[in-house]
Parts: sequence; structure tokens; C-alpha cells
Amino acid sequence: MEIAKQILSYNGDDESKINLLNEKYNELIELINEKIVNNIANIEGFFIILNNNRINGKINFSNKFYDLIIYIFTKAQDLLLKNENKRIQDFIFILSQAYYKEVGKKKIYILEDIKSHELYKSKDFWKKKIMTTIEDGFKKIRKLNSSNKINQEKKEEIICNNLFIFSVLMKKFDYNKDIIIELVNQIFDRCKCGENCRKQVLIFINQN
Repeated sequence: MEIAKQILSYNGDDESKINLLNEKYNELIELINEKIVNNIANIEGFFIILNNNRINGKINFSNKFYDLIIYIFTKAQDLLLKNENKRIQDFIFILSQAYYKEVGKKKIYILEDIKSHELYKSKDFWKKKIMTTIEDGFKKIRKLNSSNKINQEKKEEIICNNLFIFSVLMKKFDYNKDIIIELVNQIFDRCKCGENCRKQVLIFINQN
């Protein structure tokens, strides 16, 4: 996606890039509105490039460029309020915990500036996201099994592992333990897991 690469080329801490970004900032916002955040497919393409850069270790933004990235993430989340898209939401979770700007000696991660978005205020959002991820895990195991079945032990392993991950993530999004525990219990009741699995997750939440 050439537009995405063009936009990302403005990132950098050297004076010439900072000056150029300041000069072109409003033009870049217009370009982003026209070519990136106008639809889900273009946002996904931009996030794919960001993810490739993350894998290659390019994870920091200059302060001014960081503002552009936050603008793109916010617009993406606005679209997700109207149109669910698992792949883009997964990218947001991954990328927002990897990319940052530096303020003095402190790293400010994207997650800090997007976690207050309306999208994440609904417990139903988290419940649906967790259940979808768990069900995707079941599907992957069934594909590997010639009988297309999944035993209870593997089922509980998938449920527990995902609840470990999402309980930590929800805490980063400023949910308190009581709400996380309430949601986790609802999911366990729905999935009909053994009490040992539930106990492990609840102990983990209370200790972290």
C-alpha cells in the first residue's frame, strides 16, 4: 500500500523530517481522510504495514507523527462502533501495546491514548470479543483433528489461556478486578468449564 508507506516516511526524529512533517501535517490529515480511514479495507492495509514494521523492530514514533497515528487509530475505532471487524480489532490490540513515543525518558504507548474510546466501555464488547477468540481457538483444534472434535481438557486449556490474556488486557484498559471477575464468571458459566479451570483464572486475576 503505497499511500501508507508514503505517510510512514514522515516519521523520524531528525530536524529535516520534523520540519517537513510540520509543514505537511494538514495535507497528511487530508490524505489520511481520503485514502486510509475512509473504509475498513484501507485501514487494514495500513495496519498490516505497521505490523510488518513492528515485527522488524520499528516501533517508535516522533511526537508529532504519533499524533497522526492516534488520529488513524481513533478513526478506526469509530468505524468499529458501526462495523465489527475482528482482524482490525486484533491489530489495534497488538499495535497499541507495541508502538510508542518518547517523552523525556518515558515511553507513551498508543494504548494509553486510545483506551478511553467509547468502543471499550461496553462489557458486551469484551464478552463478545473473548467468546469469538475462544471459538476461533476451538475451530483451529477441530481442523487439526480428523474426528472434528475437541476434548474437554483441550477446551478448558483454550478457555483458560484466553481468559488469562484478556484479563490482563482489560486491566490495561482500566477495568477493575470486580468487573473482570464478573465477566470471567459469565464466560465460564456459558462454556460449562470445570471448577479447577475457573479457580486458576480467578487466582491469576486476584494476584495481578
